[in-house]
Amino acid sequence: MNLDLGFSDNEELQTERGQIADSLKKDAYFLACLKKLGIDSSLIERFPMKLNRYREQLYICKECKGLSYCVNKDVGHTATLSIENGKLKQAYNPCKYMQEVLRKEKKEREETPYLKKYILNDVPNDCLRADFDTINISKGEKASYIKAVNLLDSSLPYEKGYYLYGDVGVGKTYLASCISNYYAKQNQSIAFIHVPTYLNHLKNSFDSNVEYEFYLNSVRNADVVVFDDIGAESVTSWSRDDILEPLLNERMNRRLLTIFTSNYSQEDLLQYYRTSSKGVENELGALRLLERVKALSQEVKIEAKNRRHA
Repeated sequence: MNLDLGFSDNEELQTERGQIADSLKKDAYFLACLKKLGIDSSLIERFPMKLNRYREQLYICKECKGLSYCVNKDVGHTATLSIENGKLKQAYNPCKYMQEVLRKEKKEREETPYLKKYILNDVPNDCLRADFDTINISKGEKASYIKAVNLLDSSLPYEKGYYLYGDVGVGKTYLASCISNYYAKQNQSIAFIHVPTYLNHLKNSFDSNVEYEFYLNSVRNADVVVFDDIGAESVTSWSRDDILEPLLNERMNRRLLTIFTSNYSQEDLLQYYRTSSKGVENELGALRLLERVKALSQEVKIEAKNRRHA
């Protein structure tokens, strides 16, 4: 049995559409936004539901204070409207905050095109523009640091790599970045790896042969490789004997430029690699690794003020 209550769904919908249309016509901010887009307000009668959804988006973005506050599904994008073939189309474009990010990224790419030469890039953000020509040597800097910087700068291009060691925060990674950026600007391929991070990437890619080989081949074949923070990783027979030693051996045999940074001197690094994190000693494995480090690099001690606390 059907009961006619005298008020169809269609009538309810029409009533709702009329109420929304009236609300839209009275919304000064919404009307101003429509005008800015070149959309005639007469379309409110035809598309009240779609325009109301657009208005809701407008007010969400109007109150937004920045990308970290964005609640949109597509972060940093806001709704816009256009008319195509008589139909109202809604799309999502970068908001003012995202546009600023994109402008900065574009400027960064334009000013640092050499970064495209990095196959693997663990260079810290504050070292991406590192350059010997603009390096900041503050008043009262240690003479040994100035001497080391002058040596590294004046020796370019190198016939042999360097092993930069010293205390935490003295600028070893920054100097290594100056070197790698120099070669990137000479159109050389670069793999700049933070050793503990690189080994973790390898472990995590065990299930993907393609990804695993990519990480290995990048270090095998890059014109210049920086092993940043070698000795900061946990020592295992896998990392020392199966990964690092074969990679260094191949680069040594092919005479490919290799740079190291470490908190350890080469002699201290030898002692560190003698014993695995599980307490297993392997003096031969440590010696084999260090022979290749020494064959690839000249040791330079970096002594300077701690730049992280400056």
